[in-house]
Amino acid sequence: MSRTLVHFLNQRGIPSCLLSLDDYYLGQADREHLAVQIHPLLRQRGVPGTHELERLLADFDQLRSGQVQNVCLPVFDKSVDDRAPEGEWRTVEAAPQIIILEGWCIGAAPPDKIMWRHPVNELERTQDADQQWRTHVCHHWLLMYNALRERLDRMWYIRVPGWSSVIEWRWQQEQERAPRGLNSRREVELFLAAFERIFRHMQKSYPQWADLVIAANAAHELELLDENGR
Repeated sequence: MSRTLVHFLNQRGIPSCLLSLDDYYLGQADREHLAVQIHPLLRQRGVPGTHELERLLADFDQLRSGQVQNVCLPVFDKSVDDRAPEGEWRTVEAAPQIIILEGWCIGAAPPDKIMWRHPVNELERTQDADQQWRTHVCHHWLLMYNALRERLDRMWYIRVPGWSSVIEWRWQQEQERAPRGLNSRREVELFLAAFERIFRHMQKSYPQWADLVIAANAAHELELLDENGR
């Protein structure tokens, strides 16, 4: 959707640029360092605290300033779970009038810290009993929220049917990918467990922060909702 919108705008003479939060994942070496120094769950990319937020903000601000000659946007290669070589990074041809930042966990403020005490699934119960991982994620989620709130003019949210759809769609993606990163539906469930808490909070809180809501049904059909969520 983001790529289509950027293409549409550029075709109509409105210079636009797409940034993907996924491209700012930390590389394997940096995540391994976090896993050793803070918590083993940080070895897996995805949650706040596994992104290079400073680089994202610097790139965003430079694009917004119009000084794009030296901008080189990183690319993350999920097939090898690492950042691609710099020779494969993206350049920007013209100063954008519109910047679209797409990615999950953008827009919502994290819930109050007291809500993090109770585990939401088996992963949190067994692998984060002391809440060290959750504390790290909450801290970096708040940093991301505060930094982006100052920079983004509008927030769009795609509402999906529920958690089971997230699992099913990701498993579908893995089956279409060669080579697969996750080899069974069970592996997908285990991988996504790290995201369940944030997903459920966003599905509940979006009426407070989303300027526009698009509902996706089980068949991936999209519908624009009105101000009352209908």
